[in-house]
Amino acid sequence: MDGRDDWTFYMKEINFAKELKKINPARLVNQETNDEIENFFLVLGTFYNDIKSLTFHLLQTDNKFKERNTGISPEVGEYGGIKNHLNRLTAAHIHEFFKFLSKNKHVLKYEEFKLVHKELNQDLKSRWDDIVDIATEKAGSKSDFSKVLILIRNNLAFHYFQGGEVLRQGFIDYFL
Repeated sequence: MDGRDDWTFYMKEINFAKELKKINPARLVNQETNDEIENFFLVLGTFYNDIKSLTFHLLQTDNKFKERNTGISPEVGEYGGIKNHLNRLTAAHIHEFFKFLSKNKHVLKYEEFKLVHKELNQDLKSRWDDIVDIATEKAGSKSDFSKVLILIRNNLAFHYFQGGEVLRQGFIDYFL
């Protein structure tokens, strides 16, 4: 390291010059009720922030390691380990999100959710519908996007108890 606090350095590099938009929290959550729609949208927001944060760290990892494609070295090993871990964290978050959607699929039928869905552009509607179909194990699109999500839903994340063969094959593919 060069003596700088990496997080502070990276955050200064990001442009946060946009105006902060605020909304009164009482408009989002009513303290007097335990509303499923409110809870659903809070989870959506948290998932979005988590994925955004993981993406940020993946990009910073790519920026930090300059010698990531130069054979076998300590730096390449560190880069591969960090990148693999962040990819698995991302997959685990998506896997958990699928579980959440499956458990809460009834919320998607509420008028409040339908109003939001109606406002999405066609591409976002299609992707969201694919995500819901995958989460609820319905037949859906066979796009590359869907295929990756199905893989994540079915098994790709932190399933150490059944990951030895997959890790072994990945090791062989990369090193041997």
